[in-house]
Amino acid sequence: MTGHVTSYKHRTRHELATGYMRALAYAGETLHAEHLNAAIAEYYERAKKQAYLLQNRDAYGLYEWLRLFAFSDHPESLLEAWNTLPAQLNDRHQLENIVRPLGSIGHPYSEDTLFAIAAQNPSLYGDATWVGAVLRLGTESALVKILEMADLDPKVMGSHGGHAHEQQLQALLVGSPALRANLLARYKKGEFRRAGGPMEKALAASADADTLLTMVDVKGQQGITHTHSLHRAVEAVVLERRPLGGISYEIHGVNAGSLRKALFAMIDGPSGELAKACLVRIDKLRDEHGRVEFEPRHPDIATGRPWPLEAKAD
Repeated sequence: MTGHVTSYKHRTRHELATGYMRALAYAGETLHAEHLNAAIAEYYERAKKQAYLLQNRDAYGLYEWLRLFAFSDHPESLLEAWNTLPAQLNDRHQLENIVRPLGSIGHPYSEDTLFAIAAQNPSLYGDATWVGAVLRLGTESALVKILEMADLDPKVMGSHGGHAHEQQLQALLVGSPALRANLLARYKKGEFRRAGGPMEKALAASADADTLLTMVDVKGQQGITHTHSLHRAVEAVVLERRPLGGISYEIHGVNAGSLRKALFAMIDGPSGELAKACLVRIDKLRDEHGRVEFEPRHPDIATGRPWPLEAKAD
């Protein structure tokens, strides 16, 4: 009975310590990684006499110390600390909880830590928590790195985050025109062209006229005659959502006269079918949401060619 009481006292003291450190972290204080390492070393010393502390269901205290590294002056120390874990404690679900805060702390080493720990624990690739943390970093280098990896292996970004991750990517590209221009330039050169890949979806969802024309040109050169991504890109360019309050909004058309003229000029080229499909899509959107003031019905009347192409010239 005495041993049990001693064990309980040790556990209570340990829980108070982690609770205090957690409170400091949540209050915005930067913890010292050396203190966390010392606490983990003490935990392992206790485990020499109390073996149950290294059983998965009883090691929550150890996992909590590891999670606090994200709030320390050296979050990269997490990698070394994680590598000291006994094999039976290398639990992916616990690791998810540990890496989640790394995406939000804004530390210069958090990006390297996220990628390094995934490289040593490949089960994180495709994991919604890890991908979400990388995207929350919001840095150009992190975004480019994960897109490069996903271009080689789609499983890196996975499908569990799905729509939420696509929205994060879209928001990052919309918020950084320079980043989108950089990625679009690389897309033109032949990178990130996996059909339906995260890069293509993000470009489409955040497209401007130049992005759409580039995608049409690239897909046409590849011999592709239809992609869902282009429909999304068309909608992004020629429609806008005007908020009404809350989650409500109205959809309005945006003048796309120059875009339609450029697409019409591509009809006889290798991307002709795609250009035509985009023009037809724009016409359908105008039927659904109304025509736009000062936007001609014909894409380029000066050419003397009919539109739709099936129509007979007078």
